[in-house]
Amino acid sequence: MKIGDFAKVPQVSVRMLRCCDKVRLLKPELVDLYTKHRSYAINQVPTLRKIVMLRNLDFSVFEAKKSLNTGIKQLVSII
Repeated sequence: MKIGDFAKVPQVSVRMLRCCDKVRLLKPELVDLYTKHRSYAINQVPTLRKIVMLRNLDFSVFEAKKSLNTGIKQLVSII
């Protein structure tokens, strides 16, 4: 799925996806070697939604990255 189409699913900007890639928060499923176009898989949407939720709760990029591997019960106790 192209980056623009993927961004529409959880209603985020392409800019945010590029930023997530840059800081290694959410890597694309595939990056074309010649054009550098990013492609994402539909199974990455839940991860992106979790990132959006954490950022809306004012988690830093570092905290969000650390929390991605945390279970939801542990995450709620942090909040």
